[in-house]
Amino acid sequence: MFNIMKKDGKEINIMQSFAEGIISVNEFWRELRENKKIENILINDKKLPKMKYGDSNSPRYIIDNFDNSILECRTELYRLVANYFRRRKVKLKYYNEDTEKLEIILKALPEYVCNDDLSFFENRLECCDKKLSKEEKIERLNKEFKKNFHYEKKPPEWLQNPEWPIVNGIPYVFKKQEKGRYEEIYYFYDPNNPMEYKVVTQID
Repeated sequence: MFNIMKKDGKEINIMQSFAEGIISVNEFWRELRENKKIENILINDKKLPKMKYGDSNSPRYIIDNFDNSILECRTELYRLVANYFRRRKVKLKYYNEDTEKLEIILKALPEYVCNDDLSFFENRLECCDKKLSKEEKIERLNKEFKKNFHYEKKPPEWLQNPEWPIVNGIPYVFKKQEKGRYEEIYYFYDPNNPMEYKVVTQID
């Protein structure tokens, strides 16, 4: 049994509804902004692991930098709330649509493809037939992503996380990579205008 103080009962119930997918991220965010008690519960959670100031995993950072248009922000907010209950070993029917979306996208991505902005991939997922199973969506998206992200001879070998340029919803074509003095240099170009280049550099 999960024991809570009566004064926090309403706020805990709202958090639980979000953790179980009963209310949407939009509804929860509105509740959080209108009810400072929810924010205080999350930020002052005594069971939180110790974090450095400005840690991107901290409740303060996640809330202050929340952007509802960004899939990863929405999943981070859900993780923050769900972990509040998981640290207390509360058995809930955890569910979040955005977390499932992110899982499908990450599993469907070829290892050489990614971008800080996941909106391109989320839009492709939204176009999938809703009747498809998760596995079928992953398989279909994987094939589609491989067609979307072209390379001339071979895909880039990234030193760090992939940073494939996507401009105005169009993935650029990978041309080549070469070693600089201290960095690896990756060359991409616009498929509709090969003279339009993007250069990405990564340092090992």
